[in-house]
Amino acid sequence: MRAREHRQKVLIQARMRAGGLPMDICIRDISSRGMLIQSGIAPPRGTYIEVITPTETIVGRVVWGDDERFGISTRDKVHVAMVAGGRRSGVAEHAAQVAVRSAASPARPTFAQESVGSRMFEFAVLATFALAAVATLGSVAYQTLARPFEEVASRVKDG
Repeated sequence: MRAREHRQKVLIQARMRAGGLPMDICIRDISSRGMLIQSGIAPPRGTYIEVITPTETIVGRVVWGDDERFGISTRDKVHVAMVAGGRRSGVAEHAAQVAVRSAASPARPTFAQESVGSRMFEFAVLATFALAAVATLGSVAYQTLARPFEEVASRVKDG
């Protein structure tokens, strides 16, 4: 069994995006591979989230949770000193992190891209239902209006 990594107790205000609009959160402890987060509502286990701190944006997956607290396992190693100390990483270091990240892991869609895709799917489903409703109403209107004309036509023919 692997020993649990040291966690640093912190109190960091941050934002979280879990597929929808960003919400305020509080990071309660942090290690190089995870965080304990407190929020209004914990996302379901397995949800991928973005944690946006003043210095970094961190992607992780929820591994446990209760009503207001949950733990995440991060995709990449977290620079604890930068996040906890509030120091911004240099441009060169950030570029190196991006290069390592893109070489080490396949490109994943961002939350914004997933959100656009889900909105497009929702629009397609709603448009399909709207077209079906218009077709049904058109058919009912045609049948309703056609009956009197059929009666008139049959009486003229018989008459």
